[in-house]
Amino acid sequence: MPSLAGSAAANARGGATASLRSASGRPARPAVARFFGLKQLGSGLDLVLTSGADEGIRLVCECFVRPGEKVVLLDPAFSMYRFCATLSAAEVKEVPYKKDDLSFPEEELRAEVRKGARLVILPDPNNPTGTPAPPGFAEELAGAAPKTLFLVDEAYAEFSSHSSIPSLPRRPNLLVARTFSKAYGLAGVRAGVLMGDGRTLSWIGRIRNPYSVNSLALIALVAALEDHTYAQRCAAEAREGRALMAEELERLGIRCYPSQANFLLARFGDRSVAVRESLRSQGILVKQIDGHPLLEGALRIAIGTPEEVDRLLRAVKKALDEANAPDEPLSGGATRPGGRPDGER
Repeated sequence: MPSLAGSAAANARGGATASLRSASGRPARPAVARFFGLKQLGSGLDLVLTSGADEGIRLVCECFVRPGEKVVLLDPAFSMYRFCATLSAAEVKEVPYKKDDLSFPEEELRAEVRKGARLVILPDPNNPTGTPAPPGFAEELAGAAPKTLFLVDEAYAEFSSHSSIPSLPRRPNLLVARTFSKAYGLAGVRAGVLMGDGRTLSWIGRIRNPYSVNSLALIALVAALEDHTYAQRCAAEAREGRALMAEELERLGIRCYPSQANFLLARFGDRSVAVRESLRSQGILVKQIDGHPLLEGALRIAIGTPEEVDRLLRAVKKALDEANAPDEPLSGGATRPGGRPDGER
């Protein structure tokens, strides 16, 4: 973000680094509370600053999950959910997204929660599919299962159409995790937040490392929130680019799944490797998520600026032309698949 470098330098020269190093994260902590309107939502709400959303996920599992207790996850989803649950020696139960269209498994998740669970981690929207949870779904589940803790991971919320934060005053067993690595451009700086009932979060405050969020991250966080209109503009561009990208890929015969994140999951089938390598040769990296039956032949494509979206579309068309080209004869009667560099195995 444009103002970050200047703010970091000015704060460091003015001695703000030392004051921001405290466990409470002042003045970052009140700035985050104001930004999300926690006081307006309810006096019992609180927040804990974390080193990215990853630390928040780990702290929730470490604090509230005992060995053998059940943690319910969606599948496929962010790998850190299972990792953190496994570190707590939990019994992990995964509920898969719908096979035909990767849509949200509402009834299946309700049924699993009715069986009992200590923790449910709900990505909204999900990575890597981009699938959103239905609006109000987390609040509904938390109300139906008051003894279960629900953690909503809203890492991509700025690109989505709803949030569970307004539900927090009504559900003391509901927590929301946010990161500032996506829309706010602080990837690598490690800044995140857990929000929810103050009594619930007080337990996390007792076990967390008070210095896990470094002083530069706190400075950058305050500067990013002060320049939130820039982040909002970038998020709006990403939403527009996402719609354009989906429309153009569908026109090319590539199935795209509904997404409310800053990426699309597109199904290229048996051409996915060739398309990925062609894009790489054109200086564009996309992610192929191998080894999951619901994601075979799919590529996750990040959405950037309008110029980047235009460049990406042109590169995908070229990649598809190469992948669809007939095999070229080589000397000795061998053939080379169209669009693949010589020597690729």
